[in-house]
Amino acid sequence: MKVIALHGRRQMAEIFSQRLSKLTKQLLSQFNASTVFVDAPFALPLEVDQDVPTRSWFEGEEWTPAIATVCQHIAQHTNQQEPLVLVAFSQGCVVATLVCVLASMARSQLLTGTGLSADTLAILASLEPRIRLVVCAGGPSDHFPTRLHTVCNMTATAGLKLSRPLDIPSLHYIGKKDPVVSAASSAALAALFADPTVIHHDQGHVFPTTKHMLQPLHAILSKVTQPSTTTDGTSPGTGSVAAFEANEDQQLELDGLAAVFESDFELLKTSPPTVSVQLDEEDKEPRSARLVVTLSQDYPDVSPLIEVVGLATSLDVHIKYQPPLASQARIALQQSIDDNLGSPMIY
Repeated sequence: MKVIALHGRRQMAEIFSQRLSKLTKQLLSQFNASTVFVDAPFALPLEVDQDVPTRSWFEGEEWTPAIATVCQHIAQHTNQQEPLVLVAFSQGCVVATLVCVLASMARSQLLTGTGLSADTLAILASLEPRIRLVVCAGGPSDHFPTRLHTVCNMTATAGLKLSRPLDIPSLHYIGKKDPVVSAASSAALAALFADPTVIHHDQGHVFPTTKHMLQPLHAILSKVTQPSTTTDGTSPGTGSVAAFEANEDQQLELDGLAAVFESDFELLKTSPPTVSVQLDEEDKEPRSARLVVTLSQDYPDVSPLIEVVGLATSLDVHIKYQPPLASQARIALQQSIDDNLGSPMIY
């Protein structure tokens, strides 16, 4: 499973990743789900004391770059069968909802004259069965570009509505003290989904990450991501590993890694064995690059699942060059795996 995280207006992927670090660690350890944080396509003017511009998903009525950006990241960082969870804050909730609406329409071949490329339309058409859950915090219903009302068969005369509510599980956090997005606006966004779960909290315009607030998210994820199993106990499709505990040789390698990397090493799961190794130098702030490895039962004779998380952020790579970097990293990792099959390879 892959989590696609969409920040709010006047944020960026790096800031959002820091604020959701607790949640992303839990998702990885409990659901073996890594998170891809996506930067919005439009840079905003620098404000006082800012060195790096924050970003926005929309620029006036221009909305197609937002959808193209999300689809590009999904295509680059996931395989075609991998289940998806969209996690969004504020303006990002509009984009997450819009992706769901357009995915449904693209699958039914109802999208015409949108300005979206053929590649983006093809990606959208593949998403509807893959999106297992949408999580929104502080999401407004009144920030959809008006040009989209016609494209998406929306009516806005008596509150924003779809001709057919989205049949996708959704969870919506609504702040009772939110000074930016009213509770009524967030409730109207939730109403675009057929069967939303709505959680009210006593905070303001935030994505709540307390244990009490995250429990409903974990409960819903446990239901919607339950995989069917094959006769050998593994989950269908690529990117899945059957539950098992490390054998003696595998445990020796993990113990050696823990001794070498010390605080930079973290055991995320024991079944299947999943570890994380920090890649940044100690004086690098924030330390965002991590190597995440899930052992296969017959490792090292069978390839492990390996992913580098946060590399583009660590190297301060411009968003334009992030997809090629991710592709090059995957090719290099696969080559290293192929060259070292049969031997301990994580170090």
